[in-house]
Amino acid sequence: MNVANKCIFTGKIPYEKVPLYINIADVCVDLKKNLPFGYSSLKLYEYMACEKPVVASNIIDFEILKK
Repeated sequence: MNVANKCIFTGKIPYEKVPLYINIADVCVDLKKNLPFGYSSLKLYEYMACEKPVVASNIIDFEILKK
């Protein structure tokens, strides 16, 4: 897909290092499918805590992103 020079594919990282990786990002992505039950939006809140722009699915529970 020719994205290796534009993206960092880290694999699994320790949870305590997550903010370090979020803060090197220009934009954060949280894509989910609509399901009949809720979602854990922890990733979304971590992105917002780091004041990062977010691209996310238009689903229930992500209304917090709409302006």
